[in-house]
Amino acid sequence: MPKVIQGISSVLLDAVGMELRKDVARGTISNVVNPTVLLKFKQGVGVSTLIYKNKTIFIGCVKKTESGELWRNGKGIIIFPSGNHYEGSFENNSLPFNKKGRRDGTGTWTIRDKKEIVFKGTVKDGKRHGLGKIELPDGVGSKFRSIEGNFVNDRLQLSSVTLEYKKRASEKTGRVYQGEFTGGRSPNGKGKMTAHDGSSYDGEWKDGKPHGQGTLICPKPFKSYVGNFENGKKHGFGKATYCNGIIHIGQWENDKQHGYVFTYKGRTRDCHRWEKGRKKKKISEEDIPKSVRDFIDKS
Repeated sequence: MPKVIQGISSVLLDAVGMELRKDVARGTISNVVNPTVLLKFKQGVGVSTLIYKNKTIFIGCVKKTESGELWRNGKGIIIFPSGNHYEGSFENNSLPFNKKGRRDGTGTWTIRDKKEIVFKGTVKDGKRHGLGKIELPDGVGSKFRSIEGNFVNDRLQLSSVTLEYKKRASEKTGRVYQGEFTGGRSPNGKGKMTAHDGSSYDGEWKDGKPHGQGTLICPKPFKSYVGNFENGKKHGFGKATYCNGIIHIGQWENDKQHGYVFTYKGRTRDCHRWEKGRKKKKISEEDIPKSVRDFIDKS
């Protein structure tokens, strides 16, 4: 490829394409072929804008044939009258459709349906296939802004997805989840959720809530909690490290210390019996159950 074309970025092509798409919507584009040269031709190859009679627009690499025609050839973006467009490589005036007339190609399709739901990704034989992203507008009633992952034969593979949630009133940006999505409605399995304030949970999920083993990072009141969760709350054995340096290792129930809990402060440690988040009786280490001592030794 000539050096004159190597600097053409997909972002530039997409930006120019969107402006031309607006012109098509306004009816200001001529309905005849109207090539506009963006960069000078070198050895019969260049970058051009081609507007066809059906108002389809191509922006990208072209070559001149012996008869003087401009053929799509190389990297480019083609925008159809519907607004759907395809970005990828073209060869000898090819189009991103297979012999059956279905969407295809190794490049990226951007497809918008009647509900303004947008799919961006690869398509094979008219079906989503390969890496892709679904962008959901506010009006569809979904809690997600986008869903990204791998598609096989038009079906999203739920073993590894990236979900961007729509932001709440108190958030600057929406939360992002990366991981398993079995069930197709909320996080299930193993994954990580990150919030706008830097807090995160990385571990096991059930029905959209932390459930099982995981690590919670939170600005306040503690720095981190590593341990067991149940239905979104700290429950079972866990270790909490607070911003002031104090560490609690022991038993939790319904999001609060409950049972035997060791408190570490500097080089000192002691153990107390806790009830619903309140420290009660001090306990000697000899009186602590073996299951608790085993967990302490591993932490």
